[in-house]
Amino acid sequence: MWRNLINSLQADRKRGEYRLKFKLLLDNTPYVTPGKSLNELQVLFMGHDCFEALTGQEIQNIYEQHQAGLIEKAKRAFIELMLEHAEIFAQVHSVSPMATITQQQVREMVEILQEDSRYKALDRLDQERRLMLLQHLGFVHCPLRDHCPAYPACMDSVVSIPWGSQAYLFH
Repeated sequence: MWRNLINSLQADRKRGEYRLKFKLLLDNTPYVTPGKSLNELQVLFMGHDCFEALTGQEIQNIYEQHQAGLIEKAKRAFIELMLEHAEIFAQVHSVSPMATITQQQVREMVEILQEDSRYKALDRLDQERRLMLLQHLGFVHCPLRDHCPAYPACMDSVVSIPWGSQAYLFH
């Protein structure tokens, strides 16, 4: 029993090492980009001991976690890109604060942003990128705490003022 326990613990440790190696392999493979499926990349990992030793479910779980991190990082970078180009969003707002934003105006914004690598990083997630762009545009035109790109770390949330005491600030 003791030997079986030792063997089991060593096998678990080795599987943990393989998981870590596979995660590092994903980190160091430039072809792993946000939104790219594991099926598209599997051929790149064949022959690596960490890939061969893990089960399909383990590989899928590690890849999904890695993708979630890549997507989140790409989204934050895209938000940063939009904040850096605040003037294009403000121009739309300054034309007429109450006007409806046209598809042409959105296309013009995209033309300005699309050359940046932070825009291109979300090419495989075009719908999410478009939604983020429209949400950002909505926030510029109607700034609400819940729509802030930094939410929940938005300064309006961090420095919350009780509603009853706001009147004193403006007198």
